[in-house]
Amino acid sequence: MEPIISPWLIYLLSFIDAIKTFMVVSTVLVGIALGGYLIVFAMSRDRVLFEDDTREVVDSLGKRYFLKAIATFLLMFFLAITIPNRNTVIAMLVAQNITPNNINKVVKKGEALKDSIKKDVLDILTAIQRGRDNDRSHPSKQP
Repeated sequence: MEPIISPWLIYLLSFIDAIKTFMVVSTVLVGIALGGYLIVFAMSRDRVLFEDDTREVVDSLGKRYFLKAIATFLLMFFLAITIPNRNTVIAMLVAQNITPNNINKVVKKGEALKDSIKKDVLDILTAIQRGRDNDRSHPSKQP
């Protein structure tokens, strides 16, 4: 019989929260770096912080890495938002496997189990009653 949920999927579920946390932290750090870059870029434009030759270096590096940093930030932000947490993934798996057909099967098995237990209890009570009747019919066994 094939398992309903793969054991590998259960193993991977243990990493979901760590991946989500990593994405959120990375997004915040890249956002802080972008903010810092924008401050440095603004200061270099106003010649507050740098000389002319240093400003050119900052501009050339900025143009090269700024778009990459924005793309990275947007990707990480998107992943941080869209990666579900562990409980959501478990709920999705459960919802996928709970169908009306499966519920009907469980109900039928439960009814069969209930009838079996009921029969066993009645058999035990009948055996107890027979034992009492046998004890009453043999007066020599009474104290």
